[in-house]
Formats: sequence, C-alpha cells, structure tokens
Amino acid sequence: MNLILRHFNLHYAFFLLLLLQLPNFGCSSTNITTDQSALLAIKSHITTDPNNILSNWSTATPVCDWIGVFCNRRHKRVFALDLSFKGLAGSLPSQIGNLSFLVKLNLLNNSFSGHLPEGLSNLRRLKYLNAGYNNFVGNIPAWLGSLKKLTYLGLYGCRFSGALPVSLSNLTELQYLALSFNKLEGPIPRSFGNSTSLQNLFLDFNNLMGEIPDRIGNLRQLETLSVANANLFGNFSSELEFLVMGDCGTMGTIPPEIRNLSNIQFLHLEANNLGGFIPTSMKRLSKVQILGL
Repeated sequence: MNLILRHFNLHYAFFLLLLLQLPNFGCSSTNITTDQSALLAIKSHITTDPNNILSNWSTATPVCDWIGVFCNRRHKRVFALDLSFKGLAGSLPSQIGNLSFLVKLNLLNNSFSGHLPEGLSNLRRLKYLNAGYNNFVGNIPAWLGSLKKLTYLGLYGCRFSGALPVSLSNLTELQYLALSFNKLEGPIPRSFGNSTSLQNLFLDFNNLMGEIPDRIGNLRQLETLSVANANLFGNFSSELEFLVMGDCGTMGTIPPEIRNLSNIQFLHLEANNLGGFIPTSMKRLSKVQILGL
C-alpha cells in the first residue's frame, strides 16, 4: 500500500508541475489545424468511449475546447493531452507524432492496445509520457531514448516484454522511470547508472534478474528504488528514502552495510530467504518509519 501511494503521489506531483509550465513556443510553419488533424486521427482509432468523452472532438468546436486537450494560451497550440481514466479502448495512430508541440501525454488507466507508434519519437518537446495500465505489447521501443527532454516515463501495468533497452540511459533529464508490472526480463543495463538525474526507479514485478549495477546504487539523486518480486540484488546509495526488495529471492543474512542507508524511511525486505539475527547496526537507521521483514 505504501508503494502504491508513493507511486501515485509522485505521478500527480509531476502532472501538476507540467500543467503549470506553459511552454514558450517559437514560430512555426504549422498551425492549430495540424493539431486538429492529428487529434481526429486519434479519435478515429478509438473503438470504445463509454462516457462519450470525445463527443466534442469535432470541427464544430474549437480544438482548445476539446475534452482532455490543453493549449498554450499565447500561441494556441496543443501542449498537453490528458486522456487518463476515461475507459477508452483502441490503438494509437502514427499521426500522434504530428502534435509537434506536445509536452505532456497522459494515457493512464485505459485499454489502449497494440504497439506504441514510432510516430511518438517525433515529439521532441515531450517531457511527460504516461501510458501506464493499458494493454500495450511488444518490446519497450529503443526510439524512446531519442526523447531527450523526458523527465517522467511511466510504462507500468502493461504487457511489455523483452529486455530493458539500453537507449533509455540517453534520457539524461529523466527523474522518474516506472516499468513495474510488465514481463520484462534479463539484467539492468550498466548504462542506466549514467542517469544522474534519476530520483525514482520502479522495476518491480517483472522477470528481471542479476546484480543492480553499482552505478545505479550510487546515484546521488535516487530516492526511491523498487525491485520487489524480481531476482535482483546489489548495493545502494545512502540517499535512498524508499527501498523495496520484497520477494527477490535474497538469501543469507541481512547485510551489515544496510546501516549506510542513513536516509531510509521505508525498508521492505519481506518474503525472502533471510535468516540469522537482525544486525545491531540497524539502530542507526533513525529515520525509518516502516520496516518490513
């Protein structure tokens, strides 16, 4: 429950922050009709809209008045599209990549299926992408690594499979990465340790295995690391506030190095094969609020 609450609190913190940041767009050879065509292409690929959310998406209504559409007040271009929790089903067309001024895309908790369209790679201004809790399949696309301005990437609760793409380490401004509840497998690429801006990393409930690279454990900005229900192990930074390693197949005793987590508030080690004594050094963890053993 604490993990879920932290997950959603962080999600909405990023959500509100980006809504308050109206981008200052420069001149463009395109106009709002480009955005209108792209949005109508999205509507045409929606097969289920139980609450008629998209009923006002028509040429009879100004684009900036469409439900879920947010425009920059000065330049009248679409900078955010929020279709979260709308019960929508269908697929995403490649034309979504024509929303060239898009900064925020939120599709959370719908029933979109198929693959993420490569057209999304054209959204070079995109800072926030949340496609969590949908039915997207296939590998996590390598081209996501070209969205260099991303600070939030949420692809949790879908059906993604295969390995973690090394290209995600190119997202040097990324602060929040959530890939939980998928079918991902293999190791965590060592290059993920280059993500020096990363503050929150959720990889739990996948088929990942192996050692968490030291460079990830030493990321000074990292506050949350959740790898529950994955066969992962490693050392961690003293800056961590939230560490979830339940049901990771960890064996042996609680390592004395745990005392180095001086900022830890939530420590979850339950459902492992740990034994022996609780090390006395854990009394140094004076900020702990919840300890799960």
